[in-house]
Amino acid sequence: MSASVIIWTSIKIYLHSFDIKEDFPFHLCNILALLLPIFSITKNKAIYEIIFFWVLAGTSHSVITPDLVNGYPNFVFFKYWYVHAGLIIFIFYSTIVYGFKPNLKSVFKSFSALQVYILMMFLINYFTKANYFYTNRKPLVANALDYLGE
Repeated sequence: MSASVIIWTSIKIYLHSFDIKEDFPFHLCNILALLLPIFSITKNKAIYEIIFFWVLAGTSHSVITPDLVNGYPNFVFFKYWYVHAGLIIFIFYSTIVYGFKPNLKSVFKSFSALQVYILMMFLINYFTKANYFYTNRKPLVANALDYLGE
């Protein structure tokens, strides 16, 4: 999953079609995919606790209401589903195989880490005029955020 994010970003740069407002891997699921090798090598429980809730909340939402403009059989379509479904499978795999289990403290660790991430996204979005993590506006496709109003 990490490789697909890195390769896709590299391809966009190589083809001179990289858009600073959309193509940095700053969306939550891309960040999670980039964290997986670190977690897999270190087997750090704190990283597991953070990604567990981020995957269950954020990635599950992305699977239920995908933010896809390109449909099947576009490469972006396959990359999207590979990363998002792969994250969900990986978190269940790591829960079962590594034997990690989240606890009540995990919720607070995950929430605190999310606050740091959101703060970084606000800053990045401010300076690049982007919309990473949808902090400035909702995605163009219909999703659950539509029920929250403007």
